[in-house]
Amino acid sequence: MAALASSRDVETIRGAALSKKADWTAAAGAYQRALADGAPTVELLNGLGYAQLQAGQKGQAAATFERSLQLRPDQADIRKLLDMSRQGGSGKGPAEDQAPRQ
Repeated sequence: MAALASSRDVETIRGAALSKKADWTAAAGAYQRALADGAPTVELLNGLGYAQLQAGQKGQAAATFERSLQLRPDQADIRKLLDMSRQGGSGKGPAEDQAPRQ
């Protein structure tokens, strides 16, 4: 019998699918629900931070990227996104080239 996916897995998949559709606010919500269902992972934090950045939620994105870097400090691409989230502007557009690898 196949195991059922956890709600965390479902929300992670939903967040990734919504990100592909550029529905950044909904993607951030899905990643937040996934994070609420267990310990934070670098992958979830990076997905959430990127969605927040693209949605223009720069303050939240910066805090999320900082949490990710606490877990794994050697993420050069996330450091760049953290810097972008601390700069002015909407956060939309330029970060496309900096999307975190999942």
